[in-house]
Amino acid sequence: MRRLETISSHVGFRRFCHLQRRGDAVVLILHHELLNALTVDMRAALLHFFNEADNDSSVKCIIIAGEGGAFSCGIDINDFAASVVDTTKENGVRIPSLPSLTTRIEQSDKVVIAATSGITYSGGLELALAAHYRVASPTSVFCMPEVKLGIVPCGGATQRLPRLIGVRAALDIISTGRKVSAKEALRLGLIDHLTSSPHEERRDQDVNGVSAQGPFCCTDPNGNLESAIEAALRLSARWTKPRRISCDATKLGIMLYNSILFRRVGSEITKKAPKEVSAPLQCLQAIRAATNSASFKEGLAEETRIFKQTLHSPEAHAMQHLLRSSYTVLSDTLPTLPVRAGTGLQQQRLRKLAVVGCGVVGIGIVIMALRAGSQVVLLGEDDNECEYALHVIKSELPNDALGYNISADCVNTYLNNLKVLPYHGDLQTVLQDVDVMAECIVGDLDTKRQVFTMLTDLCPPHCVLATCCSSLELREFVKVSRRPEKVVGMYFAPPVHNVPFLEVTRGYRTDHTTLQRAIHVGRLFHKATILTRDVGFSIISRIFFAILYQALSMLEQGAFPVDIDRAMRHFGFRLGIFAMEDLAGLQVVSQILNSLKVREGCSGVRSPCPPTDVFTIHRRLVEMGHFGQKTGRGWYTYEEGDLFSSLAAWRQRLIGSASNSTKNTYGVWSKGGASLMRRPYQDRDVELLILDVCREKKIMRRDISRKEMIERILFAAVNEAAMLLREEAVSSSSAIDIATTFGHGFPAWRGGLCYYADKFGLPNVVHRMRIYNKTFGDALFPLPCEELRQMASSQQTFRSTWP
Repeated sequence: MRRLETISSHVGFRRFCHLQRRGDAVVLILHHELLNALTVDMRAALLHFFNEADNDSSVKCIIIAGEGGAFSCGIDINDFAASVVDTTKENGVRIPSLPSLTTRIEQSDKVVIAATSGITYSGGLELALAAHYRVASPTSVFCMPEVKLGIVPCGGATQRLPRLIGVRAALDIISTGRKVSAKEALRLGLIDHLTSSPHEERRDQDVNGVSAQGPFCCTDPNGNLESAIEAALRLSARWTKPRRISCDATKLGIMLYNSILFRRVGSEITKKAPKEVSAPLQCLQAIRAATNSASFKEGLAEETRIFKQTLHSPEAHAMQHLLRSSYTVLSDTLPTLPVRAGTGLQQQRLRKLAVVGCGVVGIGIVIMALRAGSQVVLLGEDDNECEYALHVIKSELPNDALGYNISADCVNTYLNNLKVLPYHGDLQTVLQDVDVMAECIVGDLDTKRQVFTMLTDLCPPHCVLATCCSSLELREFVKVSRRPEKVVGMYFAPPVHNVPFLEVTRGYRTDHTTLQRAIHVGRLFHKATILTRDVGFSIISRIFFAILYQALSMLEQGAFPVDIDRAMRHFGFRLGIFAMEDLAGLQVVSQILNSLKVREGCSGVRSPCPPTDVFTIHRRLVEMGHFGQKTGRGWYTYEEGDLFSSLAAWRQRLIGSASNSTKNTYGVWSKGGASLMRRPYQDRDVELLILDVCREKKIMRRDISRKEMIERILFAAVNEAAMLLREEAVSSSSAIDIATTFGHGFPAWRGGLCYYADKFGLPNVVHRMRIYNKTFGDALFPLPCEELRQMASSQQTFRSTWP
């Protein structure tokens, strides 16, 4: 019986990893579909096969590698606590904790080499650090993202990494959670050898765009894996003795220098991080333990203690809620939809994309598709529009979404995959093999429907027909299409190539395959994606306009744009509402508002804005030509001067106390939204316009507190979210959390809009809303909707009502 149990366990372990004999070496290959995550079963299987290889006297070297474009994505997101607990199954199979597993690997008397390819994150990187030597392919990407989840590493990274690359470099990687390319890893000493690849330069340049669903993770993964394994086998003849990082403290430096470094970095974190975010400081404390502890074992114990402490912090619960929601929000809606990379349609590449319209959204989609390695056809109204679009694309391509420069050769490769031509060009040829057509025309409904009908007839039968207009009903396009089952809404938050969010809207006849392909595009573009129902207006726009209405009403009551934006950033938003609108474009918002007025009068579509004109200031700005950041003037002025003039203006006119780029240095308290590409300054002409409008309307201005600004904005958004859930626009409150965090820049460490409202207390929300409504009236602030009142009276939450 015991033998049968052993055989059964061995067979079960092969679902997660297996051994390959290569001469006197053994290759232990991880091959689980979930990016080789170090789940409970994966750790048990890894320990089982490692012990088998380690106990074989004929084996001289053990190589650990991972299939599927990933070495390992790290610890199990479903049970972080289990990662530091050693347990035993009923059948006697031992499940090691991550610290125990890494210690076991490091203490082996045989040479252990980690051959990495693709994603090497979190516990995966800790696994590689436990090995005696590390070989990487050019596709390898290293990262310790725990700080973005409100916790610290738990597998020894805070103890081994400073011993390997030095305290300063380890602090940078662990406390920021940034990605490290294979070339940088070699320079830092994180890896010992980097293999060569014909596409090495391109992959390395695009490392900051790699994600679990990114195309570069899956491009020839077996070829890169095999090259790493071959290099490890070749170098094993030279690496004959184990080299244990835990036994080498030479890179830890001297205590006095470390003390000064920790004090300086700690002060910097305290200054830049919100006071509610503690994970970066906890990472610093764990690394400090590496330098101050009497032994490696003592430092590892301190790391585990800090990990358990941070695991139960409010920020950790909020960030992990977002992480899990990003995976479950789609799988709960479409049970058969593959939720991870490497399964089903996820393996299919987007070969060719057609984009119709050369506006902000259309150009943004083109940039994303080119960076994803797809062929793109961009259709414009005329030659002038096409020429302008090509100029913008060429200027935007050299900088990726994180601000890293891309090589000229890589940009040329992108541009070779792009064709730009007007509507009267040879469309039959260029559209005959497209996989997705995205309509992004800036114009009225009749024009959009006419062009949509003409072009969809030229696309192949399998092509997904998507509209990217967030203010029109999807059914209007379904009516004019001969293939209504292929029509879907794909709404990106502008600027679309920088904001990591996509809303996929299902039409009443959209089929399952079309939805899968649309969601696959979102993953290819590295977007947090949610699925919604067609209710005539995208949910991200509904919530945006609810916030904008309150902000505009407060402008007429006593605030200025800088006051409201500063209050929102102080709360944790990446950008304030007016800076967001400058990015999107004031004329775009104005067009949507005009569309809403027409549709509300004709078809009864409910607007998120109450029937009071607070848009006078907004309307006059558009008439003055203040279209936002792209024209240099919107709610703010965007100037480009020399260094000295910029520094001189900074002290007097820069909005806020810190720039947006420094706000996100340590940890991630704003997972979404977009960063300003140009520096904003207060516009005195806009402030004078606000005062003139108030004088015309005979409004007595008053001081508005920061608390009132935030509460009116948030409670109006919460009220709108409850109505969206009542209308079944989305099926889960988690989808609202994803939309507000990744689309609007709501602080991730607060967990999203609905999560925050639950923690604040819905009875408190309802009570405060009634006070504001009584003070300002129905026209300026809404009463809490019926759903909010019911949840508050029955002690329910968004999570319990719409899980």
